Amino acid sequence: MHWAGNLLSQLNSLGAGIQNIWIADTEFYGADGDVPVPVCSVFYNPICGQKIRQFYDAKGPHPPCPVDFSENTLFIAFAAQAELMTFIQLGWEMPRRILDLFIEWRHLNNEEFQLKAMKAVRDGPSPLSLLGACSHYGILVQSEGHKDDMRKLVLRGHPYTEEERKT
Repeated sequence: MHWAGNLLSQLNSLGAGIQNIWIADTEFYGADGDVPVPVCSVFYNPICGQKIRQFYDAKGPHPPCPVDFSENTLFIAFAAQAELMTFIQLGWEMPRRILDLFIEWRHLNNEEFQLKAMKAVRDGPSPLSLLGACSHYGILVQSEGHKDDMRKLVLRGHPYTEEERKT
């Protein structure tokens, strides 16, 4: 991907020493205050196009992290605390370099007038959500209805059929 190569070049021109970029999304369930129960993780490397999907049993054992998150890797997520909570539950080490796009998106839209204007838009996803940010930049993603259906599936909890794991 062109943007990933540009990002890598810009970071390394500052002396970052980044060799890999991994984008991740995890899913888990658990009521407020409960310990999150990991369901699955998806990792994507935009430099080489590699995608890794893992599913987890409710009681383990859990596989090791399939990605090296050492100091030469940039970890990217939207609302990274969700992914990091899942990593903790899986017993994985934390990434050393994290770019949380939710924080960056909020930073860009943190002025009160901007937030009011964004919240006034009622058709489509919340402008402060991942889908809202993608919509703003013209990034094609699954529909809000699909995301809601998948959220309900995850929150239902284990076990998941092979067919459900493919969706």
